[in-house]
Formats: sequence, C-alpha cells, structure tokens
Amino acid sequence: MPYKSSWLEFEDAFLGGRSTIAGSPAEIKARSEAIRPLLKKLQPKPSNATRTWEGEVQGIPFRVYRPVSAVDNILPVGIWAHGGGWMTGDLENDDQFCRIVAEGIPSVVISVDYRLTPTYTMPTQLDDCLQVYKWAHDNVDEFGGDRRLFYTIGGSAGAGLALQMANKIINRPELRDSLKGVAASNPITTHFDNVPERYRDIYNSYDENARGTPIIDKGSMEIFYEHAKVDPDDRDVFTILAEDNHKYFPPVYLVSCEYDPLRDDARAMELALKAAGVATRHDYYEGMPHFFWAFPGIPETEEYAGNLLEGVRWLLYPKKSHNS
Repeated sequence: MPYKSSWLEFEDAFLGGRSTIAGSPAEIKARSEAIRPLLKKLQPKPSNATRTWEGEVQGIPFRVYRPVSAVDNILPVGIWAHGGGWMTGDLENDDQFCRIVAEGIPSVVISVDYRLTPTYTMPTQLDDCLQVYKWAHDNVDEFGGDRRLFYTIGGSAGAGLALQMANKIINRPELRDSLKGVAASNPITTHFDNVPERYRDIYNSYDENARGTPIIDKGSMEIFYEHAKVDPDDRDVFTILAEDNHKYFPPVYLVSCEYDPLRDDARAMELALKAAGVATRHDYYEGMPHFFWAFPGIPETEEYAGNLLEGVRWLLYPKKSHNS
C-alpha cells in the first residue's frame, strides 16, 4: 500500500521532506545530534511515575527505570539496547519508551549506553550489553528485580542486539534460565549478501527499499555495516545463521514496517524460529517506514506503544495474553 498519509504529512511538516541517513560517520552523528532537540520539543515531559538512576559496570554506563507505584514489588527486568546503526545514540535515545514500558508492564528497565562505531566495532556493542545483563542478573536486589523474569528489548540495531544477547545467553548456564523473551522492533537479523537459501524467495525488502526510503535505505545499512566491520557470515551478529541455537530461544516478539530495508529480516527470523518450535508474535505496520515511532505526534506511534506493551506482556505472562 502507499505511505500512510499520517507519515507523509509529518515528513513534510517536521522533516521538510524525505530524509534518509547517508554520509560519513561524523556527518551522521552530527545530524542525529541536530534533530534531537527538535524531537524533544514534540515529546511529553517525563512523568513522575518512574524513578531513574544511573550506574556503570566495567566502564559501561546504564540507566535504571523503575515505576514509583511498585514500591515493594519484585519486578521483571528488561535489558534495553537503543537503535542508531550501532553508530549513534545514547541513554536519551529511547528514554520515552523505556518509561512507557517500565510504567506499563510494570517492569524494571535497564538501558545500556554501549560504545559506538566507528571507534568501537562489533562485537564491542554486544559485549557491553552482555556485561550489563550479567550485572543486572547478579544484582537484582539493588533494584528490586526478579531474576526469573528477564527479557531483552530494543529497536533497529538495538533489536539486533536484543536477539544477539539471547543467542549468547542461551549458551550460558548461569544466565539462560533467567531469559523469558525478546522484544525486537525492526531488528537486524540477516545480511543482505548472505540470506539463507530457504528465505531468499521472501527476502525482497532490500530491493524494494534500495534508495530513498525514509530514515534508512540499503545505502544507510551499507554504511552501518562497513563501519561496524561486520562479517556477513557472523552468526553472533546475524542470528538467522545461528540455526543450531534457534530451538533454545525464548518466545520472541517482532515488529516490522513496510517501507524498511530491514522488513524481511523480521519476517525471515520469524520463519526460522517457528520452524524451530519457538513461539513468536509479529506486528506489521503497512505504509510506515523504519522506526517511525521515534517521532511523537503520529497516530501510529501511539498504536506502536500499545502493541509493544502487549508484546512484552505476552513474553512475560503468556498464559494471561492472547495466543500468537
């Protein structure tokens, strides 16, 4: 279907027309910083319903979110990885949605300020997230977390990290029983130059969104992959390739968007997990581009927030949620 009118109107009014990530890392980072104060003006002020504090483990900063209303409750714990192509972003990127999830589940959410490319290449970003996961698992008493109810969560590159964390955690006996689910919105799962043969017929999103789609196109992803120095054969980055691990994955909630080169990363990963017997749930947004929910004021952003909460509830409390 064509782009949703809500997106086109926002794109013209706020972005001044079509905008796609391109350029050098310095240019991409500068543009990301320039748009941040504009987005901040559109976002509601942080509510008083969530208490936050910051810490670090082995030099990796993180921010803890905990709903004020859950004073004495032991809560699930989400380890959050922000988006930005592994090149941009920090603890402010997903602050609004960290609060939405913390308040709406309710849950402790711990957002990871992992190191960025091109200064630090893969697997630094994954290692940083795993360090924070391990710290949180071993120190739940510090923030009132439930060691039996962890999940990983993120969008775009952060969604890729959420799946990458799971792929590692399921092979660590001291951690794997804690992980109950993965929430991955617009995830990176598959390199366009190394799509497993069984999924090639359905993997068309890079061809359909090769140039000039909003936010990212194939060229954007080529830049991110180049500066992260990823290998298309690396199963620790592209979890579609970790076939022997798929059957051990916890339930996975996926989000994809029509006008997104990463659309079929989610679709292929869902097929792979289902083939391995893993429960999945998938929300698809027709007529919308990659990571549209970063922009407040679009009706679909509110829809996404509600669906994300339902997806996380389904991961943590499957018997209380609708079937996938």
